[in-house]
Amino acid sequence: MGFLWSILGVFCLIFVKEKNWFSYLYLPIGLFFFYLYFYDKNKGYITYNNSIIKKQAFPKKQFNLKHLKRIKRANNGITLIATNNQKFLIDDTIIEAHDVEKLYKTLETYESKIII
Repeated sequence: MGFLWSILGVFCLIFVKEKNWFSYLYLPIGLFFFYLYFYDKNKGYITYNNSIIKKQAFPKKQFNLKHLKRIKRANNGITLIATNNQKFLIDDTIIEAHDVEKLYKTLETYESKIII
């Protein structure tokens, strides 16, 4: 996505004769998408520490597993629901296979502690 926006920005800056303010916005948008891609790649998608799962993606979010009320599994990932109706979506297609297994084991231990 960043590549597409960057190419469009360079194209507009070089070949479009009548430039408006939006013509100058394509390139920064493309660079922002590149930044997000490399940030996700280097930092990792999620981290787990002391019963808190943190999503490193933009924007950063966190979920305390001690407040876990329900886990919904679907095709688009795992949704964790807390006692205060906070929802936390984890896209398990982004995570590497061995990390997904660790995540499932961690969630199973907390899921067994849920009082219905």
